[in-house]
Amino acid sequence: MRAQLGHIALAVALAACEGGEQRGPGATVDAATPAPDAPAGSADAAVCTPGPTSVACTDTRTVSWCTEDTDFDGTKESPPTTVKVTCKEFFKNAGAASCEPFSATSPEGQCTMDDGGPCGVRLITGAITTARCTTDSAVCMLDLGVQNYVCTAATGISCTATGTAFAPFCHGNQLVWRCSDDGDGTPQPHVDDCTALGNGTCDAAANKCVGIQQGGTCNQTEWICGAGLKCQSSKCVPQ
Repeated sequence: MRAQLGHIALAVALAACEGGEQRGPGATVDAATPAPDAPAGSADAAVCTPGPTSVACTDTRTVSWCTEDTDFDGTKESPPTTVKVTCKEFFKNAGAASCEPFSATSPEGQCTMDDGGPCGVRLITGAITTARCTTDSAVCMLDLGVQNYVCTAATGISCTATGTAFAPFCHGNQLVWRCSDDGDGTPQPHVDDCTALGNGTCDAAANKCVGIQQGGTCNQTEWICGAGLKCQSSKCVPQ
């Protein structure tokens, strides 16, 4: 399924990203064909300067930023204009979302997803973003029921290394395969539950979920079927 989700690749568009690149209303986003649906937010005709420093929280639920694409169709249709929209709507109402500072030392704001909301969200632009969870202790936990990663609190899982230096590891029977540095000083783990995949086991040597039973969810990289089984159409079936 991770392959189906595309590993939620990292690229730059409107939203925040790792490594000090552009930041904006969400977290990192994929370059995707924009959808023409615009938010019901309001625009301010005053002159402004586009860029990450223009992004700010007007309240705990609303974000504003300077843009030349005021209807989010992927084209410039106006001079730089400050646009304001609720974070929930920015994430196409995928879950309850908040606006909070990008970091303790930055005046910039970003939208974050509340507990239970998806960490991988399709924006009003049509792009995909990896959202930061509002609760610092939350992780992005795979939820097979919704085919997505969901902000889940009180897991006891933490990670410190980020970017290319990060190495996947097992936390009990859970595989921590990514650790995103999203600006708040608390790196956010992305976690697969090997048991939920089909009574698999997290192999600490291989850093994979192995031994997934018949009917369980698999891929060809980190979710490996048990003996006598093969991965076919993302399911473990007899060889």
